[in-house]
Amino acid sequence: ILNWIQILHASPLSAVITNAKHDQTLRSLSTNNSALFKQLSTLTEKVNQLTATASRPAATNSDSDKEPFAPTPEPYHGDFGSCQAFLTQISLVFELQPRSYSNDRLRIAYLVGLLAEDACDWGTALWRKQAPICNFYSAFVKELERNFDHPVCGQDAVSRLLDIQQGSRCVAAYAREFRTLIGMTQPSKECSTKD
Repeated sequence: ILNWIQILHASPLSAVITNAKHDQTLRSLSTNNSALFKQLSTLTEKVNQLTATASRPAATNSDSDKEPFAPTPEPYHGDFGSCQAFLTQISLVFELQPRSYSNDRLRIAYLVGLLAEDACDWGTALWRKQAPICNFYSAFVKELERNFDHPVCGQDAVSRLLDIQQGSRCVAAYAREFRTLIGMTQPSKECSTKD
Protein backbone atom coordinates (compact mmCIF):
# COMPACT_ATOMS: atom_id res chain seq x y z
CA ILE A 1 0.00 0.00 0.00
CA LEU A 2 2.81 2.32 0.75
CA ASN A 3 4.03 1.96 -2.79
CA TRP A 4 0.66 2.99 -4.11
CA ILE A 5 0.56 5.98 -1.85
CA GLN A 6 4.02 6.97 -2.96
CA ILE A 7 3.05 6.50 -6.57
CA LEU A 8 -0.13 8.55 -6.11
CA HIS A 9 1.76 11.33 -4.30
CA ALA A 10 4.69 11.14 -6.69
CA SER A 11 2.56 11.17 -9.80
CA PRO A 12 1.20 14.71 -9.42
CA LEU A 13 4.68 16.02 -8.76
CA SER A 14 6.06 14.03 -11.63
CA ALA A 15 3.24 15.27 -13.86
CA VAL A 16 4.01 18.88 -12.92
CA ILE A 17 7.68 18.38 -13.72
CA THR A 18 6.84 16.67 -17.00
CA ASN A 19 4.41 19.48 -17.89
CA ALA A 20 7.06 22.08 -17.10
CA LYS A 21 9.54 20.28 -19.34
CA HIS A 22 6.94 20.11 -22.12
CA ASP A 23 6.20 23.84 -21.76
CA GLN A 24 9.91 24.64 -21.96
CA THR A 25 10.31 22.40 -25.03
CA LEU A 26 7.27 24.02 -26.72
CA ARG A 27 8.62 27.54 -26.03
CA SER A 28 12.01 26.52 -27.43
CA LEU A 29 10.38 25.00 -30.53
CA SER A 30 8.25 28.12 -30.99
CA THR A 31 11.32 30.39 -30.73
CA ASN A 32 13.26 28.21 -33.19
CA ASN A 33 10.25 28.13 -35.52
CA SER A 34 10.04 31.96 -35.47
CA ALA A 35 13.76 32.24 -36.24
CA LEU A 36 13.42 29.79 -39.15
CA PHE A 37 10.42 31.70 -40.48
CA LYS A 38 12.42 34.97 -40.44
CA GLN A 39 15.31 33.29 -42.28
CA LEU A 40 12.89 31.84 -44.83
CA SER A 41 11.34 35.29 -45.40
CA THR A 42 14.78 36.84 -45.89
CA LEU A 43 15.82 34.13 -48.35
CA THR A 44 12.53 34.42 -50.26
CA GLU A 45 13.01 38.18 -50.59
CA LYS A 46 16.58 37.71 -51.88
CA VAL A 47 15.44 35.09 -54.42
CA ASN A 48 12.73 37.48 -55.64
CA GLN A 49 15.30 40.28 -56.03
CA LEU A 50 17.70 38.01 -57.94
CA THR A 51 14.89 36.76 -60.18
CA ALA A 52 13.85 40.33 -60.98
CA THR A 53 17.47 41.29 -61.73
CA ALA A 54 18.03 38.24 -63.92
CA SER A 55 14.83 38.82 -65.90
CA ARG A 56 15.81 42.39 -66.84
CA PRO A 57 17.53 42.72 -70.24
CA ALA A 58 21.23 43.35 -70.04
CA ALA A 59 22.29 46.94 -70.57
CA THR A 60 23.56 47.47 -74.12
CA ASN A 61 25.20 50.83 -73.59
CA SER A 62 28.47 49.60 -72.22
CA ASP A 63 31.61 50.88 -73.91
CA SER A 64 32.45 47.43 -75.26
CA ASP A 65 29.08 47.24 -77.06
CA LYS A 66 29.40 50.60 -78.80
CA GLU A 67 30.28 50.62 -82.45
CA PRO A 68 33.25 52.77 -83.40
CA PHE A 69 32.69 56.30 -84.66
CA ALA A 70 32.41 56.62 -88.42
CA PRO A 71 32.45 60.09 -89.95
CA THR A 72 29.48 60.91 -92.15
CA PRO A 73 30.54 61.03 -95.80
CA GLU A 74 30.06 64.22 -97.79
CA PRO A 75 26.83 64.22 -99.80
CA TYR A 76 27.08 62.88 -103.33
CA HIS A 77 25.74 65.33 -105.93
CA GLY A 78 25.93 62.97 -108.89
CA ASP A 79 29.30 64.26 -110.12
CA PHE A 80 30.91 62.01 -112.70
CA GLY A 81 34.09 60.41 -111.46
CA SER A 82 33.36 60.73 -107.74
CA CYS A 83 30.75 58.00 -107.33
CA GLN A 84 33.27 55.30 -106.36
CA ALA A 85 34.84 57.52 -103.71
CA PHE A 86 31.39 58.18 -102.26
CA LEU A 87 30.47 54.49 -102.27
CA THR A 88 33.79 53.62 -100.63
CA GLN A 89 33.07 56.09 -97.82
CA ILE A 90 29.61 54.57 -97.38
CA SER A 91 31.05 51.04 -97.28
CA LEU A 92 33.49 52.12 -94.55
CA VAL A 93 30.57 53.33 -92.42
CA PHE A 94 28.82 49.98 -92.90
CA GLU A 95 32.05 48.13 -92.04
CA LEU A 96 32.55 50.11 -88.82
CA GLN A 97 28.89 50.02 -87.75
CA PRO A 98 27.44 46.68 -88.88
CA ARG A 99 24.72 46.58 -86.21
CA SER A 100 23.44 50.02 -87.17
CA TYR A 101 23.16 49.05 -90.84
CA SER A 102 22.33 45.38 -90.53
CA ASN A 103 20.03 45.03 -93.52
CA ASP A 104 19.74 46.29 -97.09
CA ARG A 105 16.86 48.71 -96.41
CA LEU A 106 18.82 50.46 -93.64
CA ARG A 107 21.85 50.75 -95.92
CA ILE A 108 19.82 52.14 -98.81
CA ALA A 109 18.03 54.62 -96.53
CA TYR A 110 21.41 55.86 -95.25
CA LEU A 111 22.79 56.15 -98.79
CA VAL A 112 19.70 58.00 -100.11
CA GLY A 113 19.97 60.39 -97.16
CA LEU A 114 23.44 61.35 -98.38
CA LEU A 115 22.46 62.05 -101.97
CA ALA A 116 22.15 65.66 -103.16
CA GLU A 117 20.95 67.52 -106.25
CA ASP A 118 20.48 65.23 -109.29
CA ALA A 119 21.50 62.12 -107.38
CA CYS A 120 19.01 63.01 -104.63
CA ASP A 121 16.21 63.48 -107.17
CA TRP A 122 16.99 60.06 -108.63
CA GLY A 123 17.24 58.27 -105.25
CA THR A 124 14.19 60.02 -103.79
CA ALA A 125 12.05 59.01 -106.77
CA LEU A 126 12.98 55.36 -106.34
CA TRP A 127 12.50 55.44 -102.56
CA ARG A 128 9.14 57.23 -102.67
CA LYS A 129 7.62 54.76 -105.11
CA GLN A 130 9.18 51.90 -103.10
CA ALA A 131 10.72 50.40 -106.20
CA PRO A 132 11.72 46.74 -105.73
CA ILE A 133 15.36 47.81 -106.12
CA CYS A 134 15.03 49.58 -102.74
CA ASN A 135 15.11 46.16 -101.05
CA PHE A 136 18.49 45.06 -102.41
CA TYR A 137 21.54 47.16 -101.62
CA SER A 138 23.82 45.68 -104.28
CA ALA A 139 21.18 46.19 -107.00
CA PHE A 140 20.56 49.75 -105.80
CA VAL A 141 24.29 50.53 -105.93
CA LYS A 142 24.59 49.04 -109.44
CA GLU A 143 21.75 51.26 -110.60
CA LEU A 144 23.37 54.29 -108.96
CA GLU A 145 26.63 53.46 -110.73
CA ARG A 146 24.83 52.92 -114.03
CA ASN A 147 23.28 56.37 -113.79
CA PHE A 148 26.09 58.40 -112.25
CA ASP A 149 29.41 56.55 -112.25
CA HIS A 150 31.44 57.17 -115.34
CA PRO A 151 34.97 56.75 -114.04
CA VAL A 152 38.07 57.55 -115.95
CA CYS A 153 39.30 54.12 -116.99
CA GLY A 154 41.93 52.53 -119.18
CA GLN A 155 42.67 54.65 -122.24
CA ASP A 156 40.95 57.73 -120.79
CA ALA A 157 43.28 57.54 -117.79
CA VAL A 158 46.29 57.03 -120.07
CA SER A 159 45.30 60.10 -122.12
CA ARG A 160 44.92 62.19 -118.98
CA LEU A 161 48.21 60.84 -117.67
CA LEU A 162 49.99 61.95 -120.85
CA ASP A 163 48.43 65.41 -120.60
CA ILE A 164 48.97 65.97 -116.88
CA GLN A 165 50.81 69.17 -115.97
CA GLN A 166 51.81 70.59 -112.63
CA GLY A 167 50.78 74.13 -113.49
CA SER A 168 50.47 76.32 -110.41
CA ARG A 169 49.74 73.35 -108.11
CA CYS A 170 52.14 72.24 -105.44
CA VAL A 171 54.23 69.15 -106.13
CA ALA A 172 52.19 67.09 -103.64
CA ALA A 173 48.91 67.81 -105.48
CA TYR A 174 50.54 67.03 -108.83
CA ALA A 175 52.00 63.77 -107.47
CA ARG A 176 48.66 62.79 -105.95
CA GLU A 177 46.87 63.22 -109.29
CA PHE A 178 49.65 61.31 -111.03
CA ARG A 179 49.39 58.36 -108.61
CA THR A 180 45.60 58.38 -108.91
CA LEU A 181 45.76 58.25 -112.71
CA ILE A 182 48.36 55.46 -112.57
CA GLY A 183 45.91 53.49 -110.42
CA MET A 184 43.17 54.11 -112.97
CA THR A 185 45.23 52.71 -115.83
CA GLN A 186 45.19 49.29 -114.19
CA PRO A 187 42.32 47.11 -115.40
CA SER A 188 39.55 46.96 -112.85
CA LYS A 189 36.11 45.44 -112.59
CA GLU A 190 34.46 48.88 -112.91
CA CYS A 191 36.32 49.70 -116.12
CA SER A 192 35.83 46.32 -117.76
CA THR A 193 32.05 46.29 -117.21
CA LYS A 194 31.33 49.82 -118.43
CA ASP A 195 29.74 50.24 -121.84
